[in-house]
Amino acid sequence: AQTREDVLNPGLLTKLASSSMMSEGMAESMEQLRAMPVYFFYTLLLPYNQGGMTVYESFEGAGYDWARIDALFAKPPETTEQVLHPEKLKSGEGFASVAVATRPPLPEAAAAAWTSDPPDRLGELLVRILLIEEGLDERTAISAASGWNGDQIRVWHDASGQLAFDWTIAWDDAKSRQEFVSHLPALLRAQRGESLGELTAFDPAAPKATHAFTWTDSQGRTRHGRVDWSARELHWTDGWPSAPQPAPAG
Repeated sequence: AQTREDVLNPGLLTKLASSSMMSEGMAESMEQLRAMPVYFFYTLLLPYNQGGMTVYESFEGAGYDWARIDALFAKPPETTEQVLHPEKLKSGEGFASVAVATRPPLPEAAAAAWTSDPPDRLGELLVRILLIEEGLDERTAISAASGWNGDQIRVWHDASGQLAFDWTIAWDDAKSRQEFVSHLPALLRAQRGESLGELTAFDPAAPKATHAFTWTDSQGRTRHGRVDWSARELHWTDGWPSAPQPAPAG
């Protein structure tokens, strides 16, 4: 998988800018891409860069039969995973159906104060971007997100503007889940900074675990979160005014 440095390598840009292959204006545009926030870089460039490579690999694999291109237009990739990994598009690998809570993980009276947006799927690409934006090296983030096999997230909000979420991610195998979990403590510290309370040691190799934590928001309110996992699934709920309790999934 290509990182920003692979696509916009400074040395390569310098060479191209000094040759007839790239105009001065194009070189300047490429440098601006290098300075672009990670989210915009990947979401803007992916369809042109990785998408083009995926289409070409499909075309080449079909013996340069244009019917294959027609088939891609008729049935485009379902997930960013299929674009990032052309072999998964070729094999028709889909994604696992996972569930998130249908009500806040709070006592009934407190739960009534929260409403949710419709559940959504983030996909492998946004998992990768999340890890990069929180400080993980790009190649490490690419590897950690590559075992994605499906997810669903639901965002909740109350009248005061507090936000909380419930997120379940399925992984291809236990090793993929372990790799992601190994980066979670650093991710939480990067997100919450000094406001994060004591975090018990994570053991990614544990087949099942639960970790609760607290942090303080910008208004001085204590917020609560919990991460738990099984062999091939991880559940992360966060942002609540009290410790999250198990909630019915659906």
